[in-house]
Amino acid sequence: MLGRQPTRLLRRFLAAAVALHVHAVAAEGLNQRAATRSRIIHYQHTAIRNRA
Repeated sequence: MLGRQPTRLLRRFLAAAVALHVHAVAAEGLNQRAATRSRIIHYQHTAIRNRA
């Protein structure tokens, strides 16, 4: 019983670490995409303002 317990804990820890890493990468990707979108919108606004 004692021999099987650490592997289960380790597996749970690894699963949590992988989930955290995936979540962090996904959040970073979303932030980057949002930043690029806002930058593009900003450039479009300045172009419209300069044209007028």
